[in-house]
Amino acid sequence: MGKAIVASDVGGHKELITHGLNGVLFPAGDSESLASSLKQLLDQEARRRLETEGVNWVKNHRTWEKTTFVYRKIYEEAFRRKGISVGRDFGK
Repeated sequence: MGKAIVASDVGGHKELITHGLNGVLFPAGDSESLASSLKQLLDQEARRRLETEGVNWVKNHRTWEKTTFVYRKIYEEAFRRKGISVGRDFGK
């Protein structure tokens, strides 16, 4: 969506966001750090850089092919066991 991201440093956020590159992470439960992180976005240049890098990261790492690739072999095997023929372009 092209928006700068600010998130707590828990769970999947750390997998998706590299602090200072494609978003801003703050320690969970630390309201002062949250406020400081949000204040960083008042700088238009910094905010736009985060927005651009965020979009680039999603385009490069979260394509349909990349996010579903891990399931391809699972489905191929399940179809094979059921006797269902799968074309060469399955999963593409």
